[in-house]
Amino acid sequence: MAVILAVVSTKGLRGFSGIAIGGIVGLDILFLSFISGASMNPARSLAPALLAAGSVGDLWLYWSATFIGTSLVALLLRKKFQHDEERYRDLG
Repeated sequence: MAVILAVVSTKGLRGFSGIAIGGIVGLDILFLSFISGASMNPARSLAPALLAAGSVGDLWLYWSATFIGTSLVALLLRKKFQHDEERYRDLG
């Protein structure tokens, strides 16, 4: 989510946003698939937890971490852009 928010909010990477987002998805699958089965969607984690494991005891982590992490990144990006905007306003 951090990469998607950064790409969208900066309107940057002109023509390379798909490569950046796809690269992060690929890295997630490559390095984290053995931990979570590369589950990046909290709703998608529900069926395997119920059907394969038969337990939803640790499912709260998939749901809360996604929303907390995305909220923190959004706040950091907002603060950064407000700081940049103030700096450019002071220069002009």
